[in-house]
Amino acid sequence: MDEMLILGKAIADTRLEGLESWPYPDVTLSREAIFNNAYNHTFELKEPEELKSEQLVLPTLDEIERIRHDAHQEGIVEGRKVGLEQGIEEGKPQGFDIGKQEGIALGETEGLQLGLKRAQTLVDEFHGLMTQLSQPISSLEHDIEQQMLLLVTALAEGVLLESIRVNPENIITLIRRGVEALPYQHQNIILNLHPDDRALVITFFGEDQFSEQHWSIEVDAHLQRGELRIETTHSEVDLTLATRLQAIFQAVLHQQQVPPEPYVEVTSQPPDVSHPPTPEELSDVEAADNLEMADPAETTMEAELADIDAQPVDDAESIHLETRETATEAELLPPANEPDV
Repeated sequence: MDEMLILGKAIADTRLEGLESWPYPDVTLSREAIFNNAYNHTFELKEPEELKSEQLVLPTLDEIERIRHDAHQEGIVEGRKVGLEQGIEEGKPQGFDIGKQEGIALGETEGLQLGLKRAQTLVDEFHGLMTQLSQPISSLEHDIEQQMLLLVTALAEGVLLESIRVNPENIITLIRRGVEALPYQHQNIILNLHPDDRALVITFFGEDQFSEQHWSIEVDAHLQRGELRIETTHSEVDLTLATRLQAIFQAVLHQQQVPPEPYVEVTSQPPDVSHPPTPEELSDVEAADNLEMADPAETTMEAELADIDAQPVDDAESIHLETRETATEAELLPPANEPDV
């Protein structure tokens, strides 16, 4: 149809040739008939089936209790699940804030302790450096003392070894002093010597004197040339190089530890030549001069020997005597009245 048909105007017959009539359905037909709808689909009307009557069965008490229990358990599980999810969602921010605050506090405490410990270490190192800077002279003096001690020890050992090499007969003087240091000289004496010193000692003293004095010589390869060790039944005198050096240094240290005498001002006047000195005054002056010229080492040796002779010796107890050799090289030489070997 065109616009004219819609407007209800008359249409020419020639324009109605293409139109076909549409048969409307017959409503008088039975329900079993097959109809075609507007979409040309066939359908068949059916009578609704009658509802079958079924007998209603009521649940028992056990079934009701079981149903209630199952529903209760399902409710608990579902409620726990929902509560957990809700608690996590609500507690997560709060727990994060609390954990963050606790972590910050714990980190500050540990960091403070670690920082204090490291700072104390640095402070101790700084104090050590300041102490070293404030006392450099003390450390230097200590090092110098140690080096000087080593130097003096080496020099003293070298002097003694050279003296032994140049004057091997000094072993005779050493034997005399060692025997004199014994508390009882009339006993079986064993002289431990270096092999090179044995022939020299036998030649000087002679075999007869060894037999009369009941002396014997033992060769000790561990001893150096010029060293001596005297043994008896109850005594021993060690005159090795190490012992003699130790005695010298102990004497020096002892002299350093003794406080100096108080200062006394001495005034001297020229002698009165108008009155010559009497013999008594001359003897007093000579005695004073001899006392001043006496060697301290010999005086010390004589005092020690006197103390040793005064001490009683027990036959059941061994006595170890340590001779302190403080004599100079001039004292180590044999006396003038002894023949040179």
